[in-house]
Amino acid sequence: MTNTKSKTGYRALKWVSEGVTSSASASSALGASKAAGGERQSLGASASSWLDSTPSRVGYELPCITSLFDMLKIQASAFSQLLIGLKMFEETLKDRGLDDAVPTERIWEILRDRISEVGKTLEVMDLPVCLHKVAKVKSYIEGKEKIPAISRAFTVLVETIPEELSGRIFLYLTPTEKQLFENMFPFGREVTVAFPSAIFDLVESSKCLALGRGTASVYHLMGALEPCLKAMAAALQVQIKDPNWGPVIDDLQKKVETLPGTQDPKSDRSFYSDALANLSLIKTAWRNHCNHARAKYTEEEATQIYGAIKSFMRNLSQRVHE
Repeated sequence: MTNTKSKTGYRALKWVSEGVTSSASASSALGASKAAGGERQSLGASASSWLDSTPSRVGYELPCITSLFDMLKIQASAFSQLLIGLKMFEETLKDRGLDDAVPTERIWEILRDRISEVGKTLEVMDLPVCLHKVAKVKSYIEGKEKIPAISRAFTVLVETIPEELSGRIFLYLTPTEKQLFENMFPFGREVTVAFPSAIFDLVESSKCLALGRGTASVYHLMGALEPCLKAMAAALQVQIKDPNWGPVIDDLQKKVETLPGTQDPKSDRSFYSDALANLSLIKTAWRNHCNHARAKYTEEEATQIYGAIKSFMRNLSQRVHE
């Protein structure tokens, strides 16, 4: 996926270990690392209330703070805090004249507090080797070893972090991708309320698109259309006798032709005729290929299909509900 893989974190760590003049500078340079660590967008009271009742109605639990991506977000935020914490500890060690002087109790307290914060962050990031190095630095501080010895132990810790992180993968999402990944109403609240059975596929399609998984996104979109077809059949009082779309669309079209309002563009007949025409196009262009040919889709193709299905479902939700 374009723009989603980044080694910014490693570069920032290397940058800090080589020496930065201030923690403020470190904070500024960590902007890219923090990009994936923002807080989940809050929902309004009415939306939160609706979401609380949704899982029991549709059998799908919406993404919550225990999701894998949220854990990655916590790590991204923790990583930036780690870099700042390391820099602050380094600055304390390099305080003017400290190598030759006996540290005051206040200095020892500062060192203990700052290495403890580093340890907490490494624990969140699940870096056991680094935690072992932190324990060694802590033991030197508790034993009030000479500052050069503590500094050497700290240097070993700094060198260990990128080595242990080399076994991890950090995902970076642009603001647009982040919105796709976290949006609880990817097609708008109207669609979510009209077709609650489609929530799972709509949310998953949006997440897959955010992560560059075009084929998976399109397959979920096709799944989200099933409740739409059933809702149209229910609204027109047409019994679905065949699971295949073709016969169902034919039966719906026959029923629509019996509706009044041939010349009225706002009539139910015009509305359902347009909806069925679009659904037939979707069936021919994409659904058949997904179900029968196992088609593959690029990110660009999936984005176009996502927009088309979104437009269709938003229009349909104006008059049709499950």
